[in-house]
Amino acid sequence: MAIESSLTKTMANNAVIFLAIIFYCHSGMAQSQIPPLDCVINPYQTIELSSPVSGVLKEISVQHADYLEKGDVVAHLISDVELASVTLALARAEINSEISVNKVNHKFDLRRKERIDSLYNNNVSFDAKDQADREYHLSKWRLKQAQDLQHVRALELERAKQQLEQKTIRSPIDGFVTKTYLNVGEYVDEQAVVRLAQLNPLKVKVIVPLQFYSSITPEQIANVFPESAPDTPLKAHVLSVDPMADAASGTFGIELTLENSDFEILAGQKCLIHLSESAVKSVAR
Repeated sequence: MAIESSLTKTMANNAVIFLAIIFYCHSGMAQSQIPPLDCVINPYQTIELSSPVSGVLKEISVQHADYLEKGDVVAHLISDVELASVTLALARAEINSEISVNKVNHKFDLRRKERIDSLYNNNVSFDAKDQADREYHLSKWRLKQAQDLQHVRALELERAKQQLEQKTIRSPIDGFVTKTYLNVGEYVDEQAVVRLAQLNPLKVKVIVPLQFYSSITPEQIANVFPESAPDTPLKAHVLSVDPMADAASGTFGIELTLENSDFEILAGQKCLIHLSESAVKSVAR
């Protein structure tokens, strides 16, 4: 009876261990299958575009929903003074008479010095030779001074052009105008003139439970189902995984990029995301 009781107890223990293993494996498989998650489709970046200098708005070249390429003009500030400064600097930079005069003097003094040097041992005194050397070196430095002055004037012209360019507000990205803040005649200081949004690509933001942290990697593929077309999956790629968790909610964030070259996908809408099982893999963190 003792042997049978011991055998029965051993079998019972083995059964418990076997069931525990099955439960653990089933639990691990369940955790590896990331469920559908809520997400939001946002612009890739949004810019509150201001002016590098203060001034009064002369012209606004865009309106709401206009598409701009990088470098396109958004607005002009009044720039009459800066334009006059460019005109003056350009006139000064084009002055070449000083260089021309000093080149003539330098060539003359060089020829005179060479003649006196050739006659120095015969009929030319040391004082005359010294005087010719002096005039030659002075004319050489006068020519160099005129050339340096022309270079400085060219730099002044470039500065005047840059100051004039600051009165033109340009788009730093390819994107759409989503809001205009000021009108012609208003003063621009630190406030934004327009808001721009880059809509290609789009950025998808997702909040994920912590238990799936090791199952999400950069460049992982996901299917995104936007609210406007819930039956049409869109391919997105994981751009970044937040290294900081939110202890209160037990979650972390990820961001994905979504191609939108034809601008058919609306930003600012909710979506549902399915991370591709084929791309899910455990990574040692």
